[in-house]
Amino acid sequence: KYLASFTIRRDGYSRLIGDNQYGTFPAFSVGWMAHRETFMESTKDWLSFLKIRASWGKNGNVGGIGTYELQGAYGSQTAYNGAIGFLQTGVANPKLKWEKTNTIEIGADMGFFNNRLTASIAYYNRITDDKIANVLLPTSSGVSSIRTNNGSMKNQGVEFEANYKLIQNKSFTWQVGANAAW
Repeated sequence: KYLASFTIRRDGYSRLIGDNQYGTFPAFSVGWMAHRETFMESTKDWLSFLKIRASWGKNGNVGGIGTYELQGAYGSQTAYNGAIGFLQTGVANPKLKWEKTNTIEIGADMGFFNNRLTASIAYYNRITDDKIANVLLPTSSGVSSIRTNNGSMKNQGVEFEANYKLIQNKSFTWQVGANAAW
């Protein structure tokens, strides 16, 4: 009747520098199979499944970072009168760290009439901190942009899904489903 799960992961990324190379990302979830409770006995003719659930988790992201991008870079260029010079082509940013997303979700999964009709509804709230994005620099600097941890972003909403089995027998199943999100 009662479900619980806990995970933790520790990820490393060699393109980040120093103490910022590693990130720890925990998550947990709980669920309650309410339809199995004795006080729900009177609903079994029409409510065949009811699970209430909640979860929280932290994810990390470091995608898109170039191989030596955070150390800065110089390149050679033919300059005035055929002389070769060096040009800064990338700005060092050793402080760049993991982008972290915390997500909370609360939902319910339901089955009606021997699970012929199933439905799910969930609310989620997702906050991303230390968001990784490029910041444009003035062209006079000689470098077009620098990748930084520059803010946070919030995303929240509700998701709904329903499925109905129009025909179900040993050799054929026809099912219609719909989902919506806001």
